[in-house]
Amino acid sequence: MKKLILVLIVAVAATGVIVVFAKPGDNLCRTIQSDGLSRWGEVLSTGIDSWGYNYQAHGFNGAYCDHYQNFRPGYSGNEDCQAAYSGLKLQMRWNNEFLSNKDCLGDGFLDLPTNFPSYLSSGAALSATLRGSYQSGNQTCELDYTIKILADPRAVYNDGIFWYTIDGKELGPIFWEDFVVTRELEKNSCNEVNGRDLIIRGWQN
Repeated sequence: MKKLILVLIVAVAATGVIVVFAKPGDNLCRTIQSDGLSRWGEVLSTGIDSWGYNYQAHGFNGAYCDHYQNFRPGYSGNEDCQAAYSGLKLQMRWNNEFLSNKDCLGDGFLDLPTNFPSYLSSGAALSATLRGSYQSGNQTCELDYTIKILADPRAVYNDGIFWYTIDGKELGPIFWEDFVVTRELEKNSCNEVNGRDLIIRGWQN
């Protein structure tokens, strides 16, 4: 039987003394199984939710218009998304550094990197595949798009286009400021290049 050891952390600030009682390691963290954790105002559960997210397994598999709250029914972006992108399916996978499946901060939400909104050098990774048809003006276009991004700990500086290591080795194009694009492929029957923009629209909000 594991011993539960309470750790007393005392932080002295100008406004007084803050005392936090906690158990070490993972005992500090709440899990999705323990109930009460939320994202976008919805209480999370294990397995695939009604929108296609599986936060426990770090993934999404569903309709493009379901992956971001503002694109869903009842929200302002739903009508436009359905009109143009209802034929697109999205799959995403991410690691714990991108979005954790635990709450170790005690705020009731899944944890993001400690220095969020910066992901810089965190090792956070996301892969996404977008497939299907969408409307572009009067055209119906077929899209097959894949991207993999990494907040590479080796990335030290950039020139506004690419990230580089400390010795000047090019790592890849910049994505969301803090990420390196490690793989990107797009096939589009209308010869448009917009897969990256479609991914950005949801996760940047």
